[in-house]
Amino acid sequence: YLRDVMAGSTSVYRMKLMIVGQECVGKTSVLRSLRSARRSSKIWKKEPNVATDGIDITEIRVKTPSGVAGAADEFVEFSAWDFAGQEVYYNTHHLFLSTRALYLIVFNYADFRSSHVEYWVRSVLLRAPSAPIVFVGTHTDHKGCTEEKMEEAAGFLRRRYSRYRNIVSIHPCSPRTGYNIPELRQLLVETALKQSYIPEEIPLRYWDFQRKMISLRDLQHFPTISYDTFTGMALDSGIAPGSVSSVAQFFNDLGTIAYFPGVDASVVILDPQWITKMFATIVTAGGGGGVVGFWI
Repeated sequence: YLRDVMAGSTSVYRMKLMIVGQECVGKTSVLRSLRSARRSSKIWKKEPNVATDGIDITEIRVKTPSGVAGAADEFVEFSAWDFAGQEVYYNTHHLFLSTRALYLIVFNYADFRSSHVEYWVRSVLLRAPSAPIVFVGTHTDHKGCTEEKMEEAAGFLRRRYSRYRNIVSIHPCSPRTGYNIPELRQLLVETALKQSYIPEEIPLRYWDFQRKMISLRDLQHFPTISYDTFTGMALDSGIAPGSVSSVAQFFNDLGTIAYFPGVDASVVILDPQWITKMFATIVTAGGGGGVVGFWI
């Protein structure tokens, strides 16, 4: 790795943004608002509110604050994963929870008890015990969202989870009106920059290898390749044989690929969105129990 870095490197400001929570609490609306510079009210009217099917993956780029040492005029890139909140998908979601990520646990301030926040906190802490977590409370514009309800929910979260150092904050917002959305975007960047791996010096050879994988995925429409093919491509990019497995894990952590050596080490998924949709199709067709062992 050090030899690869000495041959040329670049600073990477990138991590996963995992948006989890019960169905219909506003996860997708939060994501749309974070992605767009337009007023949230316009987004709300233009795009219908449809339940997420499986996991939707998209990209968000947020400019770093001015005056940040070593990061001026940089952008933090998030591979944003919007997890469906329906219970039928729970058996597959855990495959995609990773440690190199920032988690937004979204709940509805107007109906906090139905948001099942405790389940999502347990799920994240089990799979990513040190990952930063932000509680995002939505529906602050709802007529049923009183100050008493907001304080009750916030008080519960503080009492229950204040002992966990990776809990960043409780952030109220309204995707419908745009309330506190710019502040949430800023909070994401500030939290990302506090992680030890942001930024990370990555060999340019890794980036060359990533371009080859993206080209194979987008131009030749290959959603998966064998690990042997992956290894050959890595070696062609100048990556040492002993580094291939760690490179696979690195790109899995970034969200570029999906790789599950504990399930099937012979397959590398170049298109994570493809595998999430495959899982969703199988689960909704009634095959959720055995989906973990299913591969194409």
